[in-house]
Amino acid sequence: MSSLFVDYRDPLFGIMAFLLISLVIALLSMLLAKLKGDKEARRIKRFLQNFPANSEAGDYIKLLEAHPGSFELLSKVAKAHFDGGDFERSLKIYLALLEWVSPFEKAKRAQILERLGDIYTKSGFLQRSVDAYEQSLSLVARNQSALAKIVLIYEKRGDYSKAMEALEALEEMGMDEDGQKQFLGGLIALKEARTFDAKLVILESLCHINTYFAREYLRELLLTDQKKAQEFLEKNISISFLDILWNFQLDADMFKTSKHKLIRGVLQAKGIVGQKEIDSGLFELDTIIAAKIAKPELKADLNFEFVCKKCGALDIDYFFSCKSCAAMGECVVLPKISEKNSDAMTFLESW
Repeated sequence: MSSLFVDYRDPLFGIMAFLLISLVIALLSMLLAKLKGDKEARRIKRFLQNFPANSEAGDYIKLLEAHPGSFELLSKVAKAHFDGGDFERSLKIYLALLEWVSPFEKAKRAQILERLGDIYTKSGFLQRSVDAYEQSLSLVARNQSALAKIVLIYEKRGDYSKAMEALEALEEMGMDEDGQKQFLGGLIALKEARTFDAKLVILESLCHINTYFAREYLRELLLTDQKKAQEFLEKNISISFLDILWNFQLDADMFKTSKHKLIRGVLQAKGIVGQKEIDSGLFELDTIIAAKIAKPELKADLNFEFVCKKCGALDIDYFFSCKSCAAMGECVVLPKISEKNSDAMTFLESW
């Protein structure tokens, strides 16, 4: 046979044929999946049209009794309402599902109860959330997701001992919770501190664990000993401290000798020292400094947002673990230029 053609018995031909067949199968699978997804979406849309907004849990129970196979579809509809922020309609459906499901179907009941806990959490009913998650765990004890959510709720409520117990249960399931346990251990130690000096010693020992504690330590130093605060900043300065520095009344004599450009940028932008150069390393600070040089009467200010790098969730203050996705150490301080506001900013953490 001519060398211009590949012999059917050639191993290379077999490999090429196999790859081609695999590609065709993959493309067909993708097409079928898309068609199936589109069909499912149309089915859910038609289903939703049959249930007006004022439908009650009883309406869904009647449907389940007449058509038991509608359980999966109703579960998807409930999740769609939850994802869309319609917690009331989602709650009605999940309550109907919970009432209809047999007590012997523990896995299904546990899943529905966890979804109810999610709805209560989003709606701000934290005690109901805990009750729902605990009921879910009573049915399926090794539910890592429900346990992790309970940890976050206990943290929000300041019940750190119970949060620690839940973390230890997660560790028994093989989860690595060392970082979260260190954080909770620190919060418990601070809560039990008898004196201010004891609290300060504890905070200093916790600074290396996470910026959360370093920020609290800096706050206390700025209130009581700005010379020590200045020494701490020279060694540990970070943009994570920017909002604290901006909102504190800094002692010009104490900080004007600082060599760190971010600290000097704050002092210049706040008008504590003269604007001699524009090189803080931060665009927002440099913009305010430049504007004050050009127009001293300009009343510019900085506001701050606290964002989770992992999921993009916003919070009212710097956090150790994201309350939306539970990621640890992912908080970023984002400064924003705004008009001068005379309102004082609180130092309270969101926990």
